Order: sequence, then C-alpha cells, then structure tokens
Amino acid sequence: MARFIVTGGTGFVGNSFIKHLLKKGHSVVSISRRKCEIHGVMSIEIDLTNRTIVELHEADFEGDFLIHFVNTQGPSGTEKNIADSYNININALKNVLRIIDRKKIKFLYPSSAAVYGKPSELPISESAVLSPVSSYGIYKATA
Repeated sequence: MARFIVTGGTGFVGNSFIKHLLKKGHSVVSISRRKCEIHGVMSIEIDLTNRTIVELHEADFEGDFLIHFVNTQGPSGTEKNIADSYNININALKNVLRIIDRKKIKFLYPSSAAVYGKPSELPISESAVLSPVSSYGIYKATA
C-alpha cells in the first residue's frame, strides 16, 4: 500500500480523508498545526507557513503522495483576516511545494468551485473560465 502525507489532517476534510485512506490500508502521516488524534496516524505538529521550520522538518516529508488540505475555513474564514489567509493559503503551499519538488513526491491539491465565481451553467465544466469573486476563490485559483 501507499504512504500518504496529509497536510491539514486535523481539519474537517483532511480528517475525513485520512480515515478513508486508513480503511483502504494505506499508511498516513498528518502534518498540521495540531496533533492528529486518529489511531494509526503518525502526527507531526508544525506550522507550514514558516519556511525555516518546514525545511528543518524536511525528513518528515517521506511518502508516495502528498495531499494538501491546509486552508482557511472556507470563504467566510478567508474574508476575516486577509493577511493571515494569504499566509495560510499561499505561503504554506509554497513551502510544501519546495520540499516535495526536491523529493519527487506526487502532489494533489483539492480546489473549490469558488474559483469559478458565479457560474453561468451547472454543472461547472473544469474548462470553465476562472472568475473568483471572493478572496477564498482567488487564493484557490492562485494556487
């Protein structure tokens, strides 16, 4: 089975995805600001927005895949503090990408329909024009 690194594993989506991976028999490492309390998961507590700390922990980034769930809590959370949101949504991602690029780890970045803004038709095609109307959508589209 594969070894997955899940950033943001203590958030709602990351936590649910970790449980799914474990049910499938995969090995999981959670890298987050808080301890992941799921049995069978190696939990590493670091602030991914701090480049120096991330690089000091480069050895912890060992796996086949990295799934990056680190994010502010949706559009409303992003609007409350734009500077913190940028740091979390963009700088943390840049720090992670530097490490996985050197280590050649496969990467998955879950996005959001917020990158399309107010779609003209449903369902939204992945080839639709990006037109975010919130800072959350802008961060997702930027990434």
